[in-house]
Amino acid sequence: MTIQIRAITKPEGDERYEAISHYWVNNDRGVLIPLERNWFIDWLDANRTYAFVSEDGDEARCDVKYNGHIRFLQTRADASQANNLLNLPRKRV
Repeated sequence: MTIQIRAITKPEGDERYEAISHYWVNNDRGVLIPLERNWFIDWLDANRTYAFVSEDGDEARCDVKYNGHIRFLQTRADASQANNLLNLPRKRV
């Protein structure tokens, strides 16, 4: 089972160095819901699955990264910028 991330939430203001706080995915009824970063990453790990971004027909898998302070998701590098997490629509929680 894989999960497609459809939107993200980042803190408002100067967000260049702020991590994504929520990943938006469709629930089993097709409703877009926000999942808090740590909870979602723990869920992915516990269920041995992964998330991906798909835009313009290009799909990119998201890997869990750790910067020494927090865990976060990062799309795998490829030739497309369209399937980058940071290019997804922004939503408020």
